Amino acid sequence: MKIRWIQQPNSSIQFNGKVLKEYKLQVGQEIILNYGTVKLTKIIEENSNLEECEVGIDPFISNEFSLPRDALYEIALKENQIHIGPLISILVSNQSSFITPNRLELLKERLYFYKKVKGVIFVTSQDLIDFERKNCKGYYYTEKGEWIEERFPLPSVIVNRTFIKKDKYDLLIKEGTKIVNNCRMTKNKLWELLYKTKVRHYLPYTRRLRNIDSLIETFKTYDSVYLKPTNLSRGNGIFKIVKTDVGFEVQTKRKEIMNVSSKSELGQILKKLTKRRKYLIQQDVSYKEVEKRMVDFRVYLQKDSTRNWNCSGIICRVSMPGCVVSNLKYTEKVLSYHDASRFIFGFTINEEKTIEHEIIEACRAVCRELKSKKQIIGDVALDVAVDSNLKVWILEVQINYAVDERLYNIPEAIYRKVWTTPIEYAKALSEFNN
Repeated sequence: MKIRWIQQPNSSIQFNGKVLKEYKLQVGQEIILNYGTVKLTKIIEENSNLEECEVGIDPFISNEFSLPRDALYEIALKENQIHIGPLISILVSNQSSFITPNRLELLKERLYFYKKVKGVIFVTSQDLIDFERKNCKGYYYTEKGEWIEERFPLPSVIVNRTFIKKDKYDLLIKEGTKIVNNCRMTKNKLWELLYKTKVRHYLPYTRRLRNIDSLIETFKTYDSVYLKPTNLSRGNGIFKIVKTDVGFEVQTKRKEIMNVSSKSELGQILKKLTKRRKYLIQQDVSYKEVEKRMVDFRVYLQKDSTRNWNCSGIICRVSMPGCVVSNLKYTEKVLSYHDASRFIFGFTINEEKTIEHEIIEACRAVCRELKSKKQIIGDVALDVAVDSNLKVWILEVQINYAVDERLYNIPEAIYRKVWTTPIEYAKALSEFNN
């Protein structure tokens, strides 16, 4: 069905007589209008000027908000209720000041397939949500590709790019809003959640750096480790320590190499580099190096319109020479999985397919395990290494990954899919899942 806008008191909804008969509706009968999480009681009226595929609605459905006339809607009529939407929000930040014209222009990429998805899809921030009045302000996307400010009821689904605190999260869930992603995932949290589970074998050994003795003890098992801060991202603060015949070699992400011969010297360097931050010691899984460049994979795993975990793409990141991280700032080039398999790893066709399957299944297994641990995820990027024995390792799980920075450096087909899939998943979670 489609909407024909009418100017009538906002207490009525109109149908063609044949529709009334088909759905066994009576003139004067009450019907519930569902828009996002709000339910409004309306009175059924007959309008012989309407087509059988039309429903007559006044856009001013309440005193709080109206239906945008320039959005594309889906209509579902079932069980004496009419559903209009879907109403989906992209929650981009805590503060509305983040929602700039440039940011809105960038977010149009998420709605590349809007005419297929349809609905009222709007961008908002946490400070624009009014929990007392159960509505929010935001900018909705029109069928002409513009952003217009409006007020809305709480949406059916939120595609979350920030973190919602428990009290606000619980209020949204109570009102019926479903949320895609609401999780803070640190390196230490990932280890704590999974090291006793069936996916443990995918994780490099990890422990807290408590003092120099904890590091020396780790070297009894591993000759090379990474030290990673617990609360920094994008490769900041990471360095590598290798046990040598004469002591230790410390490598920073800035390509500095320091050689020390004693435990005390190493302890002094640790104090200087860690700057009293909390750090983790992580096993170096000896992943691929090409001419002193680090090579790893980023796997985009997202729930899609089927509500299942699917891989939206895999890229290979090759660092600058001498770097111990491959994050965007230190990446020399980005390759497709296929090109990396052939030109860097030298895989045969069968090996390429087998390793790709193993990578994706490892990522799915980790995400399923995290869901079983009550982690609210549906759109993640996993950093993955393949060692010299072709074993797959999961290094990190990124929740609110830097999609706006990295994706312009990857193949367009992957970029497009990664950006748009969360909206398709959000629709699948809504009342318009069929």
